[in-house]
Amino acid sequence: MRRGVWTACIAALAASALPLVSLSATATSSATSQHTAQVVRGPRGPRGRVGPRGFRGFPGAPGAPGSQGAQGATGAQGVQGPQGLLGPPGPPGSGVGRAGFTRTVLDASSVAGYSSVAIGTDGLPLISYAGWHELQVVHCADIACTSATITTLKSCECELFTSLTIGADGLGLIAFTGQSVGYLEVAHCVNITCTAATTATVGEPDHFAFDEVSVTTGSDGLGLISFVDPKGLFPTVAHCENVACTTSTVTIVDSSNFRQGSSVTIGADGLGLMSYEASSHLKVAHCSNVACTSFAVATLDSDFDVGGWSSITTGSDGLGLVSYHDRTNGSLKVAHCSNKTCSLATTATIDTGDIGGFTSIAIGSDGLGLVSYEAPQTNAGPIKIAHCSNIDCSEATKTTLDPAGDLFGTALTTGVDGLGLVTYNNETRGLEVVHCSNVFCTPYFRRR
Repeated sequence: MRRGVWTACIAALAASALPLVSLSATATSSATSQHTAQVVRGPRGPRGRVGPRGFRGFPGAPGAPGSQGAQGATGAQGVQGPQGLLGPPGPPGSGVGRAGFTRTVLDASSVAGYSSVAIGTDGLPLISYAGWHELQVVHCADIACTSATITTLKSCECELFTSLTIGADGLGLIAFTGQSVGYLEVAHCVNITCTAATTATVGEPDHFAFDEVSVTTGSDGLGLISFVDPKGLFPTVAHCENVACTTSTVTIVDSSNFRQGSSVTIGADGLGLMSYEASSHLKVAHCSNVACTSFAVATLDSDFDVGGWSSITTGSDGLGLVSYHDRTNGSLKVAHCSNKTCSLATTATIDTGDIGGFTSIAIGSDGLGLVSYEAPQTNAGPIKIAHCSNIDCSEATKTTLDPAGDLFGTALTTGVDGLGLVTYNNETRGLEVVHCSNVFCTPYFRRR
């Protein structure tokens, strides 16, 4: 039945068909294009499922390190660890087992004297002194100078006064003069132990020198020397132009008649302070520049016949402190400057009884003055030391270092242990050194 229906339909279509027309190529192409343009893409189908993850690749090369971050805050302190084992006992401390000080003979020659002492850059004492027509120097092997090496730096037909400082190059600089009129000379050590030195003449040919001399190192690192010019007996100062002092500038400080001893130090303002006796009074010259070519002079003690054998230092308060002899009363006096230029001072007598010659002053580790001195002009002793009880040294405790004998010429410094070191001459035993065992240099001192 279905086949009959299809046959009938085909016959009907054939009967009603249009006549065949021949189509050109152009027409055929156009029909094809229209057919193509009429094709419409259907909607996108749903996304398929994600496939499984592939294998992990090999790691790449490490990158360059970044910059360091800021340091974190300090953590809390940890718990204290257990106490360690007790160590072996140390060596005896300074002053244990001895009464106040030790005394050592360095040179047994009876003619050794007029010494000066400073602490070298190795922390050991360096001492200059006069031998028999010789300039000699001692380099100590320990801080108490219980042993030492001695070197002769120069021979001469003279009796010498010496003064020693440590220069800016760390080497010793020694100024020395004779008891008779001659030129001021200096010796510059070539090494720390001063086993050799170069020498030079200062002020030649216009200036001469004799008796006591004093040298220090200025704020410019160069030597500053005080001495007396016998042509008029004028207090004079020489400023070295180099560390060896082969050239210098010499200036007369005071036209008044000089009598006995001068000393020089550097004040808290970096300028020189020079103490001396002139017209029988204690005077101080404050330099206006490092070369001390100009200055201001002040009389600190106008009592009659005072100011001999003076020694000056700068105290822990930045003000000058001067020890000196009062001939009228046979006593040791101290002047404490009231200002940096030392135009005024307060004075005090700290020991009496035909005493106060060849004074030497330094500042101890406690910030207080320490003065060594002797009985003047007698050579009979004693050698003593005074420890100031306050900054202006209006009072002091005194200790006898050597009670009697042919004693003269003291020099004092403070060692690296903070204790006093005193040198002097004993014409029986020779050049001696005393090392204090406490800041007071007193026997059997113990703190409770």
